[in-house]
Amino acid sequence: METKKSGFRGFVKGSFSGISGVFLKPLSGGLDFIAKSTEGVKNTAKLFGTRVQQTDRKRLPRVIYSNQETIKSYQTVDAYIQNVLVSTKDGKFKNDHFVDAVVFQERSSKFFLIMTEEHVILIESSQKSVKWDVLADHLTTIEQYETGLQLNLAKGKKKVAIEIGDLKLNYSIYLRLGNFVARNNA
Repeated sequence: METKKSGFRGFVKGSFSGISGVFLKPLSGGLDFIAKSTEGVKNTAKLFGTRVQQTDRKRLPRVIYSNQETIKSYQTVDAYIQNVLVSTKDGKFKNDHFVDAVVFQERSSKFFLIMTEEHVILIESSQKSVKWDVLADHLTTIEQYETGLQLNLAKGKKKVAIEIGDLKLNYSIYLRLGNFVARNNA
């Protein structure tokens, strides 16, 4: 086109424009690709940043059971008890590996009997106060009485007790603690 309008000068001008376009158009497209990609990443980060600040947790984190890191279906009570472990006694039990827990009522108080790989803990739930905690590997046997359970510990350690007036509940907790002790001493 340029040749017809301007002759040889138009030919040179058109050739230069065409040849430079062959090199510059892909370069321009590549730079445009990089610019738009980084803009998209920046906008995505902004979007997620605002969402994280605006949303609240819908449920407590899932419990990972024992040091074998077993995952079971979500259990609300276990997740709550795991949360209690993390927040009790300034986080003393936060690194414990959850195994089992029993929630029970005795008189007017609700209790959590929590078994971890490292400890057995009795917590009064309303105050989140630890009534006692013992190292799991110090627990040797359990004795059942009409009024509760006695946990016998390794030589030189004090025995601890759990008052449980309901015989059915008493037996149920006795069995669960017995399984825990058998598993621990195996």
